[in-house]
Amino acid sequence: MSNRRVEMDRLQELVRLHRLGTPARQVARVLRMGVDVERNYRRVLEAAGLLRGDAQVLPELEVLKTAVRNRPANDVP
Repeated sequence: MSNRRVEMDRLQELVRLHRLGTPARQVARVLRMGVDVERNYRRVLEAAGLLRGDAQVLPELEVLKTAVRNRPANDVP
C-alpha cells in the first residue's frame, strides 16, 4: 500500500463520483489511485456518512480532513 497521502480535493472528487454512482474501479482509475487506496478512503468516508447526499453539494475540505484523521489506524495510508 502506498504511503503517499491523497490531496483533499481528490477526496472531494471521490465523494462526488461515488454519489453519482460511479463504480469503485472507475473512481480509482479516474483519480489515478490504486484500488486498495480508493477502497480504504471509501470505507472511511462511508463510515463518516460522507458518501451520501447530493453530488453537487460536496463536504468541505476540513470535514474530509477530520474524517481521514480520525480513521482507525489500519485504514487509509
